[in-house]
Amino acid sequence: MVLVPWAFRSKFSSMTSTSHPIQITEVQPHQIPDVVDFVMQARAGMFPMLDATVMPDDLQHFANTYLNTRHGRFLIARQGDRLLGAIGYLPYDGRFSQLEYQGLEVVEVVRLFIDPAVRRLGLAGRLFTALKTAAIA
Repeated sequence: MVLVPWAFRSKFSSMTSTSHPIQITEVQPHQIPDVVDFVMQARAGMFPMLDATVMPDDLQHFANTYLNTRHGRFLIARQGDRLLGAIGYLPYDGRFSQLEYQGLEVVEVVRLFIDPAVRRLGLAGRLFTALKTAAIA
């Protein structure tokens, strides 16, 4: 399990408490419904042209895609009970022929969402660093 405690101060008064540091962890099975809801809401906000009623396959089969395999990984950032961000990777599918990754194990970030209230504070970078660390471990 990846565990990266991180506290920050910001212009948002609800986020200034260092008594509740941000924890970056792997998603646990009991957290899947909350994480999928968070991702679907964030996705709808960022991509209004997509049908918000259609759940992508990876989210429909979250446990098998991200938890019950060594090929996928999904991390979340929480402060107390509040979900602040999420990031996940899957194996690169080779869809860009100009990229030559034959023979290499390559993953790509397929999900990265941050709560708008805590954007521009470095949380996405922290999530990416934790995910990269997990990928090369």
